[in-house]
Amino acid sequence: MAFGAAEIIMFGIQAGARLYGQSRQAYVEKTRERELVIPLPGLRHNKTVTQAFAYFKDNIQGKRKVAESARLSELHDMAKAGAETFKLEHPAEAKEYVELYEFYLYGDEGSLVDDKFLLSEIIALNTVAQWRRGETPHPTAIRRIAGTMTEIGIDYFTSGPGSGKLAGNSPTKLLLNEVLRALDDHSFVSEGLEGTIEKVFIATLDVIEENPAIVSGDPKMQKFVSGVAGGVIEDIQKRIDKLPGNQRLFAADRFAEVARAVFSSVIRNGADTVLQNPETFLGTKAGGESAMASKLGKIILDAVLPEDSTGINLAAIATGETLDKLVRGAFVVLSEHPDLMGINNPGIEKIVKEIVTKLASQTEKIGPDLFPDIARLVLEKTAANLELFWTPDGAGQNLAVTAVRSLLNELAREPEEGNWELRLSKSQVLNVVEAVLDDLADNPAFVTRIVTDKPAIEAAIAAILAGFACNELDNLSMDTATKIAIRGLKAASERWEMLENLQGGEGAGRMTLAYVIDTILEDLTNGDEKAIWRMTQAHVLVAIFDIVFTLLTDYGITENSLNKLSTAIREAQDNLEVSSRFSIDAFASDLESRLAA
Repeated sequence: MAFGAAEIIMFGIQAGARLYGQSRQAYVEKTRERELVIPLPGLRHNKTVTQAFAYFKDNIQGKRKVAESARLSELHDMAKAGAETFKLEHPAEAKEYVELYEFYLYGDEGSLVDDKFLLSEIIALNTVAQWRRGETPHPTAIRRIAGTMTEIGIDYFTSGPGSGKLAGNSPTKLLLNEVLRALDDHSFVSEGLEGTIEKVFIATLDVIEENPAIVSGDPKMQKFVSGVAGGVIEDIQKRIDKLPGNQRLFAADRFAEVARAVFSSVIRNGADTVLQNPETFLGTKAGGESAMASKLGKIILDAVLPEDSTGINLAAIATGETLDKLVRGAFVVLSEHPDLMGINNPGIEKIVKEIVTKLASQTEKIGPDLFPDIARLVLEKTAANLELFWTPDGAGQNLAVTAVRSLLNELAREPEEGNWELRLSKSQVLNVVEAVLDDLADNPAFVTRIVTDKPAIEAAIAAILAGFACNELDNLSMDTATKIAIRGLKAASERWEMLENLQGGEGAGRMTLAYVIDTILEDLTNGDEKAIWRMTQAHVLVAIFDIVFTLLTDYGITENSLNKLSTAIREAQDNLEVSSRFSIDAFASDLESRLAA
């Protein structure tokens, strides 16, 4: 049977793990005269007398070893003459000194075994070493770094968290084999791809440790993990191959880090969803599960690293929890609408790409950390309202994206000099975004209908800000303003007249929504100190706006109804001044009676 790169590397890792323990035993038995010394071929050959001396001189464990061993103490005294002098005058002792350093540094946690050395294991490691020297005329990227990957694997499966998990045909071994095959299948001979392959391999070991569920022995889950790995590598390779030779090395490091982050995030956030929906994500046809998994990685990679880019355009979302939020949102869409994931269906790519390309720059204007949470909200609301929000053939394909862009554009606009400015916190912006998307689900025309040459929702936001800006609002908190704005947006989505300009009276020519907010705030912040003190408390102010918007929505908005609103507020203030009483329920009842008359 012919062995490929995956088999050779796995054999090398297993052989190294066994020899690790065996060589430790050999050191123990033959401290002074070792006939048999088997360091890993081609690996760890960079330890020096200087490093050994520093370890035994300064490290607490190293100093203890010197104190416990007369022979080591003797060697350590010889090393005090200097590294070059020691090697020149006592080469054998210098070699022994470094070997003892390696043994103590790497072997303290190794297991003792009494098995005999196997020739096949030594051959396996020598094979890896030969590959590492690049003796084949056109080695694949994975072959060029086979030694490095083997060394990483040995560390992981001996003293690391993977200790003892490579026995027989363990699920961990089978999964890693599958990933290695995928990496080799897609690596070809592209220069600059080695760093990406190494990082994806390390990321595989990390996700094995973090997500025990993926190491289940299920062949489909193995295909899922290897498919994502292969898809990411293939996409990175295409990018590298398109670059001029003088740019590849510079770009490769950045590409590698993005590939690692994307691979880890897709596996970490997708494992549970995939296991819960195996038919959707893993498929039933041979090869289908790998193709679908490969597509998942490419979707996210394309979003955060466009093909014409030589660096990380969206560094803030290419790592950690921020990237996870985007990935989790994509999985929400897919779990609700698996048809978007078809091999020939570009739906999910378009949805994710539109969110990234159209919202990332908008969020930077009001807060660079906002994008991941806003993207997650848009994806979740899109999943829940796909038939309303998503128009695959439209210019603005996702109405939710258009709505949020309009909102962010207005929130980022500088107010006129001297006016009150709405400066929302991250959580407040997210609250408004979620409310806007909920209003959009109730009335998609909130985006598609145009008011004053802009989407209705953008006009509504502008009107709310204009209403605030007309008043002195030193005591108005941003939280209270957020609640009023959310209620005003809902009123605009429910009643078109809120977005029309008034035809008569004091507000002639102004948009109704702006005039209503301005009128209430002006009436409530002028007058008797007792009334102002009582009626401008945050919870009272929010309740008044809620009542006003609800009743105006029910009874209609005219010049007459707005006059009745002002009268009701002024009389409530007068009653408060005379009787020291103000009741929200009484105010609501009085205003409704006036509007119904």
